[in-house]
Formats: sequence, C-alpha cells, structure tokens
Amino acid sequence: FKDVEVASQKVWQLPHWKKPKQGQPYSLLDEYRFACRFLKEGDVAVDAGAHIGNVSAALALACGETGSVISFEPNPVTFQILSMNAMINGRNGKITPVPFALWLEDKHDLTFDYGDHWLDNGGYHVGNFRHGSAYKVPVIGVNLQAFLARQYKELVPKIKFVKLDCEGMDLELL
Repeated sequence: FKDVEVASQKVWQLPHWKKPKQGQPYSLLDEYRFACRFLKEGDVAVDAGAHIGNVSAALALACGETGSVISFEPNPVTFQILSMNAMINGRNGKITPVPFALWLEDKHDLTFDYGDHWLDNGGYHVGNFRHGSAYKVPVIGVNLQAFLARQYKELVPKIKFVKLDCEGMDLELL
C-alpha cells in the first residue's frame, strides 16, 4: 500500500497493483480533484467496473464521510483487492463493494473472458469481437436500476455520478 494525502487529515492507503506490463501510474489526487467537480459531502456515486477501487477511492473521498460509493466488480481476483481497499480506508470514505457485473437484465449464467491469470481487462465477448482469452470466469449480471431499487432504495435519490467501465457494454448500459 502507498499512503496518498488528498486533503487535510485525509490519507488514503492505495493498494499497489503489481503485475507485468503495468501501465501509467494512477493519480488518486487527480481523480479526486475531478470527482470534486461533480460530487459533494453526502452524495452517492456508482462505480461500474471498479477493478481494485482506484476510482472508487477518489469518488468516496469526494462524497465525504456522509456519502458513499457503490462499486461493482465481477472479477473475483480484483474484487478481493477492492474489498480490502474499502475496508482499510473506511475511515476516509465509504465504498460498498458488489461482486456483480452490470447487465441489461439480471442474468446468472454469464461467462467473462480474461487474457491472463491476473484476470485483468476482460469482459463479455461474443460475435465478431475477438479477445485473447485464456481464462473463462462465471459471473452474475444485474440490472443497475432494479438492483439499486431492491438493495439501496434509500440511496437512489442521492446518486449524483455514475462511472462506467464495462468492457464494451457501456453504450448498451447507458
């Protein structure tokens, strides 16, 4: 973990995602500043395709102590790190990890493809879409509106921001 000071008295312990061919280093401070343009204390955000929770962290900090982030991540490997990220940093912002993919309707028999054993950057691939997939992982899909109405009805009016990174399904989900 790396301590990142984002505001007075607020330090987020950001997990390092150590894997081969890691891309650009993540800037929690830049993401936090961006999130603050849209969110304020007490707001709720949704992070779909949360991965290990880097963007969720920035959103949670922007939503403050009375707000929260509902973070969807179907990948079982990255979901574990997302959950640790949420637990370790709970004093600075609330992240609620949810182990499901967003889908058009509730679906319990989806299979996502991943190209490496890290299960990084995968998703649902059908038809002409090709992906170098060595690992197939069963996931559960939920319709966002129906899921939130069932599980977080009291938070729905407070949702001010939704981030989608749903591996090619973003436009359909919008």
